Amino acid sequence: MDSSDQVLPDITTPAEFQNFGKNNPGFLQVSKQLLLQNNEEPGILSFPESGSLPVVFANDKYAIKFFPKVYEDAFGSEFAALTFLNKHNCACPKIFMHGKFDSWHYLIMEKLKGQSLKNLWPNLTPDERAKACFSVGKELKKIHSLPVSNAELGQTQSWELFLNNQLSGCFERHQKLGLQKDLLSQIPDFLKSVSLQSDGLSFLHTEVMQVHVCFEKHGNELELSGLLDFEPSMVGAYEYDFASVGVFLSSGDRAALKGFFDGYGIAKVNSSEFRRRILAYTLLHRYSNLKWYLEFMPQARTLEELADLWWAVD
Repeated sequence: MDSSDQVLPDITTPAEFQNFGKNNPGFLQVSKQLLLQNNEEPGILSFPESGSLPVVFANDKYAIKFFPKVYEDAFGSEFAALTFLNKHNCACPKIFMHGKFDSWHYLIMEKLKGQSLKNLWPNLTPDERAKACFSVGKELKKIHSLPVSNAELGQTQSWELFLNNQLSGCFERHQKLGLQKDLLSQIPDFLKSVSLQSDGLSFLHTEVMQVHVCFEKHGNELELSGLLDFEPSMVGAYEYDFASVGVFLSSGDRAALKGFFDGYGIAKVNSSEFRRRILAYTLLHRYSNLKWYLEFMPQARTLEELADLWWAVD
């Protein structure tokens, strides 16, 4: 195909992607074409309010997600993750179709019902928030309990190699992000003091956040529709997923955090060692930015105090 005929241009750098925009009208045109080709009526097409990659909603039934060439690894990761989770009937979008249009990969998936927990949260009572987090904890426990391997997810980097890389560069990453010196200086000794030995490896979502879980509201009851956005999923220690839970799901709300851990079925959160391990994974997380978290999470003078403050539920 002549490049002038392409609706979606070749995108080979993050800057090109930003310039093209994830809400470019071209995605609506391509979504309509893809659905018509498969004898589906496009109906009303729209863009979601959030997301890092282009998504088009169609007929309140489909979510069509597009992956440019520069992020084709994200397509492979999400496709493998959803294929794995669909096989085990987990609460996540079902894949209807996948393919390539111009140089872009796409996934046509089920649009989860309801709204993101982020949209619902401001209008929920404390009890409703705790119950919603309980449902997320219960589903995440199911996902973590599934037997999984790197091969099933098409990943080549082992958890051990990933963890070693994160450990070796942790101080420098947080230094570049501008973390205050009193906390920054504590990172090396804090990480050395925490045992990161795991009793097994699990499928990890890695970004369990309010914006990534959807609920339907039936009167005063909330029903979990599912988790979404699995591009950064991986295999690793299950506690790694708790980093995003404390910061972006319960966000400092102890009752909500207790609801999550009750749903997960874990009691040792009241162990200081356990809480320190979660903070260690928060520091080591692929997208960690402690300086930013401290702008909306409770503050403390030491990392030990921070671990207790962010993950205590009593």
